[in-house]
Formats: sequence, C-alpha cells, structure tokens
Amino acid sequence: MTEVQSNAYNFSEITGGANGDRQPLITNGEGRTVLPFEIVLQHAAEPYYCGEVREYGGIADTEQGRICIDHNRVIRTEQIETTDTFVIGAKVYFSPGGSGAAGKIVDAASKITGDIEFGVCEGFGGSAGAHTYIDVRPYAYNEGRALEA
Repeated sequence: MTEVQSNAYNFSEITGGANGDRQPLITNGEGRTVLPFEIVLQHAAEPYYCGEVREYGGIADTEQGRICIDHNRVIRTEQIETTDTFVIGAKVYFSPGGSGAAGKIVDAASKITGDIEFGVCEGFGGSAGAHTYIDVRPYAYNEGRALEA
C-alpha cells in the first residue's frame, strides 16, 4: 500500500495569493451589519473597493472582513433598482447604501448619491421597468479604482 500525504501540494499556499489579491480586507462603515454576498462599496478610506461580502456571517459594523472584487466572473443579484431598464451590453452603476439599506445596481449614474461604474449587464430577469435580477460582469479594480473590462 502506498502512503498518501494530505495536502502534499500545499493547495492553501498555491491558492492563497491568487484569491487574496481579489478578496481585500475592508472595514465595514455602513452603520449596520452587511450580509453575505451583499454588494458593498468600501469608501470610508482609500483604497476604495466595490464587491461582494465573502464572510459567512456577514461583517458587523466597524468590523473587518473580506469582499470579492474578482472581475473574472458574472454576478447574479437581486440587489437592483427593479424599476430601472437594464440593457445587455450596457454599463451599470452601483448606488451605495448606508445604515438604512443596502446599496443597489442601477442603470444610470447619479452624482447626488455617489454612484460608481460597476460593470456590464450580461443578462436579466423580468422585463424593462419590472426586473427581478441582473447578471453583471464587474469591472476590474486597480488599487480600488475601477477599470473598464
């Protein structure tokens, strides 16, 4: 019988760097606990990041946790302005939330609410003005600044 060593290839070390650079540690400044997979904008201090919460229990207010900013994926989310009209191939924006509610993906930017470019619409559910979800390919981030895909 041949002995098999567990973790002989050090998978945690191999994947740690690749995932670590796409899952930065942020401090939650929303004034409430952010939930797992909720899209958030970390804008309390530079660098600025926008991504999905990757902590199983969410991130409590003023606590630290990881968000995913990987642009090599498509995010399906119901965290949208359902009355907007999303178009496949068009830019979408993230309108930040706060202590009262989560942010949401919108079809047009507003400087008043501090919306940022988030990505490109790849699909959606429902119809114009009555969407139920959106599939988004997020933009890449470089030191917290959005770069178009």
